[in-house]
Amino acid sequence: MGRGSEVTTGYAEEQTARPVPDRAPRQPDAQAPRLRRDDLVYLRDATLHLAGRQIAARYRRSLLGGLWSLGPPLAQLVVFQFVFTRVIPLGIPNFALFLLTGILVWSFFSQGVSVATGSLETNRHLLRQPSFPAALVPLVAVVVALIDYLIALPILLLAAAFTVGIGPAAAFLPVILAIQLTFTVGLGWIFAVAQVFFRDIQHLVGLLLMLGFWLTPIFYARSSVPDRFDIVYQLNPLAHLVSAQREVVLEGRLPALLPLALVGLAGAVLCAIGLAVFARFRSVLSEEL
Repeated sequence: MGRGSEVTTGYAEEQTARPVPDRAPRQPDAQAPRLRRDDLVYLRDATLHLAGRQIAARYRRSLLGGLWSLGPPLAQLVVFQFVFTRVIPLGIPNFALFLLTGILVWSFFSQGVSVATGSLETNRHLLRQPSFPAALVPLVAVVVALIDYLIALPILLLAAAFTVGIGPAAAFLPVILAIQLTFTVGLGWIFAVAQVFFRDIQHLVGLLLMLGFWLTPIFYARSSVPDRFDIVYQLNPLAHLVSAQREVVLEGRLPALLPLALVGLAGAVLCAIGLAVFARFRSVLSEEL
């Protein structure tokens, strides 16, 4: 069900090796309410710097390095493939590809949300720098989860190319990933701040992710869900994201755009709320930690 609860950030371990870029974004004022271009460049560079540092810390002195990120999804694939083709056959065509797509989508989401939730506690030393943009910390956790997804994605695409084929609709995949990234970052921002004030949040998030795994069509087809329960899947953003990736990669057709647009809108709203929460509580976060 993803490695989010098992992965911890590595900023503290590496903070002496490679310092965080030493320029914080210019604070907006009444005459300049928007971020300047160089501020956006700083935020981009700082995000990539911290994400790279975290990944380097995670796999330091490891023989396989980043290839270990393939371990959990491939292990899940082997187990579920055996259970649902040999023990409880579901009769889904190209089940290995069907399953791997769902596992990768869910792993990206669950790892991003769960690690982002506890990221402010883990990296409290960064928050003690008054000029450091605290919202970068949960964002980096989600970006690292995205990188893990991107490491595994070529395996899915190659397997699909040699079995069902890859059609032009696969070009829509980055749009789906951008929507999922926005949605995941928004949740991560909100949960991260809430965790600082209410330490039960991380336990609640873990419980919700466990339930969400079973309520998302990862190893079973959504078409097999009885009609009376369909509302549960209509309201589940991850169900739409999983279905959309399967449609563009495995079925070679564009997904239904309205559900994706609604998920994207929800993600944008969550991001706006998350940034507003950070702006409201930034001055007290380091004290609470």
